[in-house]
Amino acid sequence: MMAFPLDDKVLDWLHSLPRVVHRLEGDYWNANYWFRHAKDKRWMQLLSNAIVHRVAQEGLSDVATKLKVIQQGVFLPTEFVSAHEHLSSSSHPGSEHAKAVGRIALLEWECLIELISNS
Repeated sequence: MMAFPLDDKVLDWLHSLPRVVHRLEGDYWNANYWFRHAKDKRWMQLLSNAIVHRVAQEGLSDVATKLKVIQQGVFLPTEFVSAHEHLSSSSHPGSEHAKAVGRIALLEWECLIELISNS
């Protein structure tokens, strides 16, 4: 087996992928577990900053604050997982909040991919 050298920053980003994928799969417990047990918080701070910026650009800051997924300028991934789970299982899939959570999930992916590619 051949190993390719990767720097720690790239490994941090790659480690974040399962956290997002678990949430998208509906495996909410596992997503929260991985977010809570991340050993290196640097990647989360960079990702949080990018998401907060993109959410503001999209005009979603108010709804993100109402859903408690962004508080005091910080993206809270476990709160986002909870909001995603609640709205996915609710009877209002077309509501403003459900649409906003879907859009924020897409922004999260875009930010993550952008941060990985710029590493």
